[in-house]
Amino acid sequence: MSKMNKKSVWRHVLSGVFLAAGLVFADSASPSAVAPVAFKVSRIFGDGMVLQRGQKVPVFGTAPDGETVTVCFAGQTKSATACAGRWMVYLDDLSADRIAKDISVTCAGSQISFTNVVVGEVWYASGQSNMGLQLWYAERLPSANTVFPTAGRRLIRRFAVNLMTDPGQEDIGSWSVVTDENAGKMSAVCYYFADNLSAALDVPVGMIECQWGGTKIESWMNPGLLTNSPAFAYAAEARNAKQTLSAGDGQRTERNIPGILFESMTAKVIPYGIKGMLWYQGEHNSSQPQLYPALLENMVRDLRAQWREGDFPFYIVQLPKYKNGNWPVMREAQMKSSQMISNADIVVAIDTGALDDNRAVDPMGAVHPRDKRPIGERLALLARAKTYGEKIVYSGPRVRSCKLSGSQMEISFDHIGGGLTALGAGLPGFEVCGADQVFKPAAAVIADDKVIVSSTEVTAPVAVRYAWSMGPDLSLGNREGLPAFPFKISVGK
Repeated sequence: MSKMNKKSVWRHVLSGVFLAAGLVFADSASPSAVAPVAFKVSRIFGDGMVLQRGQKVPVFGTAPDGETVTVCFAGQTKSATACAGRWMVYLDDLSADRIAKDISVTCAGSQISFTNVVVGEVWYASGQSNMGLQLWYAERLPSANTVFPTAGRRLIRRFAVNLMTDPGQEDIGSWSVVTDENAGKMSAVCYYFADNLSAALDVPVGMIECQWGGTKIESWMNPGLLTNSPAFAYAAEARNAKQTLSAGDGQRTERNIPGILFESMTAKVIPYGIKGMLWYQGEHNSSQPQLYPALLENMVRDLRAQWREGDFPFYIVQLPKYKNGNWPVMREAQMKSSQMISNADIVVAIDTGALDDNRAVDPMGAVHPRDKRPIGERLALLARAKTYGEKIVYSGPRVRSCKLSGSQMEISFDHIGGGLTALGAGLPGFEVCGADQVFKPAAAVIADDKVIVSSTEVTAPVAVRYAWSMGPDLSLGNREGLPAFPFKISVGK
């Protein structure tokens, strides 16, 4: 198979999209170098799919140059002419519709049809194994084939992207309707998100699951982006040498060649119509948290440019508790990322997970916490409030400012909902430091929806932190039951 031309980012993106539909690009960028192609529809389309409501819907694939391709769906008939072996048709905005319909695509007397197609909300979910952890494990069911009662009550459908490192592999996965019988195989985070969202919006929800365990963010980034940015030269060098980046646990696998999963998985979904993206990743980048905000910001900017749907919502899952000394700083990096990226936000997960492995109880270990329901439901709250405009409390308290009053520190918060509250007995988990930067345990009380912190060991405090450890004491939240985010802040900030 010929290699894709990598000099043009635009051509690279299109090659990734249309390889999924069967188009192979040669080394030369000239039209004469494009191999003959047959009429196909990209493999991201299929029976049982969900199309995104309320925005133009791209339908795309390959066909011989000059051939007209016509798409018919829900009373619309749209056509386009294939150029350079590819075609794309845009359906006009669709209204939500749970009544299944067929879609037909015709070209030169040939027809490809898809059945059981509905219209609703489509979300793309990506990241590592915690995004992919299946519902049966989260619910402590015996196996993935165990019936999960009531799963079929919602209008949920899923597309599970196959794990692959070959950009030319055509079989990328398939759509399925989620039922009581097959729900156990779905990503738990995606299921809880879709279940909550579908109930709130009363429309079909389609989840595109595209994740792989033990992967670094660099694997999910466009190779052209890595090549064109001096800040990511280390990744570009590794890619050019076909070398993998260490996953932080000493393992080096093909899936951690920079850019490989963008080419082989992500690009085969783009530009299928989506509403937004969920991202649960960071465990395998925690050894270098200082690099993460720039990596994530550039990845999101690049994905949005390729999807051509504007600044679609991008929602991050902050890492839970775990016995890794880098994770507190990584959580801070994830929070910073959510603030740097437009139309992005983050959900707290520090109250989930465990410090130590107990394989007898949790065979996948503490790094794969079972309690995914709070994460999926918090992502849904976030989407319902910020994407769909529902007037609800969607976040736990987030630190806003810190000022000094004598030897006490007065901390103010955003997202206090109905008011700050202690989640248990007292307010453990707070620490303060002086100029020596040595943090000491601190006493904390809630007063007028602020937290007043002091320590007899630090008479001139300069900074305070909360839940800043591998397995912190969690004590602060709002009256809606959403826990406060971990933080570290200096006086005057």
